[in-house]
Amino acid sequence: QIQDIQVQRIHTFYNDDLRKADQYAGQSDYTNALAAAQDALAQANEGRSVLSDADYTTLRTGAQNKINELKSRQAQYQATVAINNSKAQHIQEVKAKVTFEQERKAKIKELMAEVHSAYDTQQYQQAVDTLQQILVIDPQNYDAKLMLEIVSDRVLYYNFRNHAETRGTEYAKDLSNPEEYLVPYQDLMIHPEDWPALSR
Repeated sequence: QIQDIQVQRIHTFYNDDLRKADQYAGQSDYTNALAAAQDALAQANEGRSVLSDADYTTLRTGAQNKINELKSRQAQYQATVAINNSKAQHIQEVKAKVTFEQERKAKIKELMAEVHSAYDTQQYQQAVDTLQQILVIDPQNYDAKLMLEIVSDRVLYYNFRNHAETRGTEYAKDLSNPEEYLVPYQDLMIHPEDWPALSR
C-alpha cells in the first residue's frame, strides 16, 4: 500500500512536470520547458526502485521524448527568431539608406537654390563655392558640374573686365598728363598747392 502511494506520488509529480513543460513551451520559454521535462525524467529515475519495469520504461521514455521534442522546437524557434531579426535589421538598414538619400537630395536642392540666387545677384564667387559644396556631397551631379562651368566662365569674364577697366583708367590718366608721367615715381613727388607757404 505504501508502495502504491509512492508510485501514485511519482506519477502525480511526473505529470505535473510534463504539464509545466508544455505550458512553458506554449510561451516559447524553452529554457524553463526543458528544465521541467528534465524534472519529469528525474522523477522517473528516482522512482526506479518502486516502479515496475514497464512503468519505469514508460515514464522514462515519455520524459526523454518530451526533452527531444522541446530541443527540436527550441532549435526551430531560434532559427525563426534569427531570420526575423535579420529581416528587421535589413529593413532598418534600407530605411536608413532611404532617409539618408532623401536628406542628401533635400540638401542639394537647398544649395542649388542658393546658387541660383547668388548667380542672379551676380555673386559669382559665392555661387562657385556653393557648387563645390554640392559636388562634395554628390561628385557626379551633372547639373552642378554644368552650372560650375557657366559660373566659372562668368568669374573669369568679370575678373578680366575689372582688370581691363583698371588698366584703362591708368592709361587714360597717363594720357591726361603725358609729360608729368614720364617722371619716375611722380606720384610720390607731387607737392601740395601751398608748398611755398609751408616751406617758409
